[in-house]
Amino acid sequence: MNIDFSEVLNKFEPKGVSDLLIGVDGNGELHSHHFLHKNNLLIVGQTGSGKSVAMHQMVLSGMFNKSPRDIQFVFYDPKRVDYLEYKNSPFLMKDIMYHTEELEEYLIELTAILDKRMKQFVNTKTIDIERYNKYARENDLEEFPYIITVIDEIAVPSCESPEIQEHLVRIMQKSRAVGIHFIIGTQTPRRDVITGALKANMLSRIAMKVSGETESMIAIDELGAEQLNGRGDMIYKVDGRSELLQSSYVSEENIETLCDYFNTKYSI
Repeated sequence: MNIDFSEVLNKFEPKGVSDLLIGVDGNGELHSHHFLHKNNLLIVGQTGSGKSVAMHQMVLSGMFNKSPRDIQFVFYDPKRVDYLEYKNSPFLMKDIMYHTEELEEYLIELTAILDKRMKQFVNTKTIDIERYNKYARENDLEEFPYIITVIDEIAVPSCESPEIQEHLVRIMQKSRAVGIHFIIGTQTPRRDVITGALKANMLSRIAMKVSGETESMIAIDELGAEQLNGRGDMIYKVDGRSELLQSSYVSEENIETLCDYFNTKYSI
């Protein structure tokens, strides 16, 4: 079943800056993932499952409903093909990363950003990004944008640099309140890729079609993802509950059209 992306995008009403569209249920109701409240999101799916399309859906829904002052995205794409249309986007915090070394350097930079934000929270006696930004608007201070880092395939850097997951876990343990979040994907749900430490900091998960029961258990701690049909159907697990959803279909034309629109709107 193909669900028209343009239709659901126009119907989607986010509940906050970091609330991104993820799918539609059997009754036609839209579902989203609010990163400030639900935090980081792990997405697992084999080739042809619709994993990359679902990630585009989330990213574009954030860009469509907010401005670059509100939300910024960072992409790590070792395949070098999935995010080229975003190359000159006003929503990009930095150039698209293709190499493990670039990702490792970025995570060090992100740690410094996290520490700076936490110090500002202490100085302003605020406890999260929403309250800080409200204080900043009222006191003529710089507001902090949400930063959502999309790691399209975590298996590559995990194999090339053991320190990558250590950096990720350290950031994830402290980053929720300061508006720093991750969408991490993989086609390879093995235990050496989706480690216990990583899973402990990514309690919100999406499983799309996987090859077997073992992969489903690693991804969402339950069976079922191996029985999905692919092409965008998913099990979304959050707060211990699982929902069967369907991602809309995001075409290359959708991506190109929207990216051109954003570039024109924000004069890039």
